[in-house]
Amino acid sequence: RKDIAELSSLKKLLSLFVDNFEVKLFTSHSVKELFNGNKGIVWSSFHLKLVGTANKLKIGRLINLMANDKPGIINKFFTPTFYMILISK
Repeated sequence: RKDIAELSSLKKLLSLFVDNFEVKLFTSHSVKELFNGNKGIVWSSFHLKLVGTANKLKIGRLINLMANDKPGIINKFFTPTFYMILISK
């Protein structure tokens, strides 16, 4: 992509929506898609290089196992892109 997205933390994003929406993260699905070759999941060539390196080191499966849909440590510190569904309360 040629645009530059505003980088917001998961905490910030959740605070924007928590009062009016139930928020469901889709990190697990997104990580699986990324390691299956869907390059449209991330916007940065740096992150694509990280995926390539993870595949070369054969740790893609481990990363898939660690990926989850909870607002915990993995998504707070290691997930570069968030995909979520907002359900009106």
